[in-house]
Amino acid sequence: MSTVLLVLLCLGFVIGVVCCCMGLYLVFLRMRGVPKLGDVPGLGEIGTLQSGSSLVLIGAYCFYYALSTYLPLQNGAALQQRVDKLLVDTSRDLRKEYNDVKNAAGAAINPESFARTNFLISFMQRIDDNNGHAFYFQRRGEEAAREAGRVTSVLLSLPRRASEPMGPLHGRRNGC
Repeated sequence: MSTVLLVLLCLGFVIGVVCCCMGLYLVFLRMRGVPKLGDVPGLGEIGTLQSGSSLVLIGAYCFYYALSTYLPLQNGAALQQRVDKLLVDTSRDLRKEYNDVKNAAGAAINPESFARTNFLISFMQRIDDNNGHAFYFQRRGEEAAREAGRVTSVLLSLPRRASEPMGPLHGRRNGC
């Protein structure tokens, strides 16, 4: 919450409390027998009951407005803290998941093994589309998939040894 907004809300709260107190004091004066505060030229007589009740209503409005603005802002701040904690926990899970896949696979990485990593990346991007962890690991996952494609193509281009099976026709020689 910005400082200016907090100052304005506090000011509204203080004005509300002061107006309510002054209004109640003027109503109390009326109950004690003081009918008017004075006679102002051009405005006429200022009574304690009208002034007191007006100040109470103005104070109640200021207090209500400050309170009704402050409470949703506090709820929004609490929600933002929970979302931030969720993003931090998810980024930790993403780092662990990515490192587990990367370390377990060795040189050749199957792109399907990044399914949970890709899910965590898309989850984080839905919450915060400018999240740096999601961009970083998305790029690292793309590089790993590209590298896995290169390794697979290199392995497929290598000649087979005689001891390795030749596929579905292994064991058959010359069409027999």
